[in-house]
Amino acid sequence: ISYAGSAVTPKFVAIAAGTDSAASSLDGATWTALTLPSCLPYAGISYGVFSGVGYYTAIASGTTTAYYATNGLNWSTSTITSATWTDISYGNGRFMAIATGGTVAAYSITGGAIWVNTSALPASTTWTSVAYGGGKWVAVASGGTKAASSNNGTTWTTRPLPSSGTWGRDTFGNILFVAVRFG
Repeated sequence: ISYAGSAVTPKFVAIAAGTDSAASSLDGATWTALTLPSCLPYAGISYGVFSGVGYYTAIASGTTTAYYATNGLNWSTSTITSATWTDISYGNGRFMAIATGGTVAAYSITGGAIWVNTSALPASTTWTSVAYGGGKWVAVASGGTKAASSNNGTTWTTRPLPSSGTWGRDTFGNILFVAVRFG
């Protein structure tokens, strides 16, 4: 589940992996079904606002396919670098996607229509999650103590996590980034 947006219409969005099903909610209690254009191994979906217009963007892992829509119903296809994408998030006017097994990251400032490959994560590792808050991006990796932060999504700095482990997700809220370790 991702929560992003601005004062225009912030939304929660969720995706069912390996299906064409997704959902959105304004309050986390009442959900509206969204149907993606095909069944792919989706790595994530996010919602953001560009020039006053809300966009849903979804990325599929191991493909060059990304989808975007303003209403969650009529999806357009865009091309993203082929990678094992693991997460997508929105913040500061851009969608940011990260991939595992390398240094690949990509961003879009066009609501998901055009993607720019940065290949700028600081280490080739198992990147699992990316979040935005407080003016910066933070990504975490599984199987070690690696995290990374960036003010712009193109230049990343390695940051240590407090212990080695299967770090799976990170998020931002109430002025803090929180990372969750599985197992």
